[in-house]
Amino acid sequence: MLTSHCCCAHIWALCASVASRMTDVARDAGQSRSATGRGSSQLAVRYCAHCGASSLITDVDLETSPRRKTDGAAIVSEVESVCRPLMDWSDSATIIKRGPNLVEQQIRLLCKRCTLPLAYRSDSAPGLLYVIDGALSDDPKAFMTKFKH
Repeated sequence: MLTSHCCCAHIWALCASVASRMTDVARDAGQSRSATGRGSSQLAVRYCAHCGASSLITDVDLETSPRRKTDGAAIVSEVESVCRPLMDWSDSATIIKRGPNLVEQQIRLLCKRCTLPLAYRSDSAPGLLYVIDGALSDDPKAFMTKFKH
């Protein structure tokens, strides 16, 4: 079992690796990430809002990212931004009814610690990750405020 210190060191090493690749890609394309209007130059770890587990590394500000009309999920382009989920895939697809003759198949990403769904990918939009509204936090201890009265 990994200790908390070891896990944090692994996550930050992963952040450094992703940041290095992001810089190389931007330099090769002749533009910076911020010039594309899709993400900032700062990578951030997002945490499960239910248990505080590290769940996503991204350069996208989830608060200001576009929202999906159907459920308000934050839309993250895995092609145009840095997006590294630290979650487990669900064992099966979830079918969601969206209208009288419209269904959507979702592959959910679950928190590694509490196993609650935090994000999903839809069969109708490859290359996009949908982060469930309110599922992730910038603060690893934000979930503790739910228990205080």
